[in-house]
Amino acid sequence: MIDDVRRLPEKVFGTPQRLIRRKMIPRTGRSFQLPTGGAIYFDTGVIEVATPIVEIEPGCCYRATRLLWEQIQYLGEELREWGKRHNCQTRLQGFSTHYNFSFQSEHASPKRNADTLGRLLAHILPAPIILLAANRKSSAVGVRPRGTRIEVTVDFTPDAALMLATCAFVAGVAGGVSAWPDYEIAQLDQHNIPRFAPFRLRRHTSRKGWRVTRESLAGNPFTTDVNAPIWKLRDGREVSLRKIAQLRCDILITPHPAVSNLYARLAGLRVTLCPLRDRLEDLGTLVASSLARHAPGRDLGLSTAAAWALCKHRWPLNIRELDQTIAAAVAIAREDRIGVDVLQDQIRSAAPNAAELAAMRRDELINLLRLHHGNLAAVARALSTSRAQVHRLLRRFELDVESFRA
Repeated sequence: MIDDVRRLPEKVFGTPQRLIRRKMIPRTGRSFQLPTGGAIYFDTGVIEVATPIVEIEPGCCYRATRLLWEQIQYLGEELREWGKRHNCQTRLQGFSTHYNFSFQSEHASPKRNADTLGRLLAHILPAPIILLAANRKSSAVGVRPRGTRIEVTVDFTPDAALMLATCAFVAGVAGGVSAWPDYEIAQLDQHNIPRFAPFRLRRHTSRKGWRVTRESLAGNPFTTDVNAPIWKLRDGREVSLRKIAQLRCDILITPHPAVSNLYARLAGLRVTLCPLRDRLEDLGTLVASSLARHAPGRDLGLSTAAAWALCKHRWPLNIRELDQTIAAAVAIAREDRIGVDVLQDQIRSAAPNAAELAAMRRDELINLLRLHHGNLAAVARALSTSRAQVHRLLRRFELDVESFRA
């Protein structure tokens, strides 16, 4: 956009090299290598940027999304600098996002190829993608087989987190479905995937592939309330678009824990908890859970000083920090009680001083004497110590055991 007027980049710049100040390496066709690592080219009135190839492995969707947004930021800065040089206002306007993934050769067979996989995915992907990546002005979700890869096309999503969620969903589903024994539409019923009634795939108007548009369904999925139970399924149920997406994720994402965090977003569930420092009443339950997980079969507890230090720490990283603290303490502790000496330095620093510790120790002893009515053997067991040590504590704190036996 130049002075708020949409312009063809081919007409304005000619080639991307006249837009980008730094010298770029030419690639195949009309594309150039961006300094940020991806590619840039002009295609029928659109500036296209593409990420480098990213191998499918844990974290790949995050890397791909980050790389794309770094390129968009770089391109935006270059466009603004061009505008300063030419005394005009410039800005980018999002158009579309293409998610490409390779068809793995190990899945190839007479019944399994990129064309048949693309058609099957065109029945599966649209409902969740409409929730994650579309908007009320969207018109279609496309799936295009392109030789050894498949391209899923949606409108540009101006939110990096939603784009990451979409990328993870596409990669996870494509990977799982690729391993099915064949790519016939009957696989949808065999895997209990809910299907719209009616549902009509549209051929791409100018390119090979399929599109799901507002004409494909009984209504417009891009503008209707995603929580309204207005969509009829082949089994007779009437459910919401969100529910259809959720049901498909239940089936398809379960084997792929790397993208299972999408379930909450698609299902419309969002749970907000206070920081751990603001709900210390949960600390005991959380510590017990961590001890059971990291020390199964061991009767481990916390010393008074260690418990005090855990309560006084601010827990900036919340439950994950607490769980890692307990895991480290369990690995170091050699007795049946975790002492303050095995806690991390930043937590140990919150431990009470000698006077505070003595006062807490005395209060603990008094509470146990009351609970067990002066039974020193029971008190010793509760403290994981000997009766002789309990006698020494009684003398130290000047306590009369007989007063608790009355």
